[in-house]
Amino acid sequence: MKLLMHVCLNSLLAFAMAGVVETIQPAFNRFNAPYRVVLAFLAGLVIMFCLLTGLILGAFHE
Repeated sequence: MKLLMHVCLNSLLAFAMAGVVETIQPAFNRFNAPYRVVLAFLAGLVIMFCLLTGLILGAFHE
């Protein structure tokens, strides 16, 4: 059961990451930035890291 929970959470994070990247990518397309997909992926990683850090800090707040 614990394995199923981890699979579900990891797939949720993967789909959220894909959604963030698809949302950010048109901004990089507009400015004709080189390596648009890589830049969008890295920006998505930063956003997801910030959101998860806030979630973890909020969960342990007293």
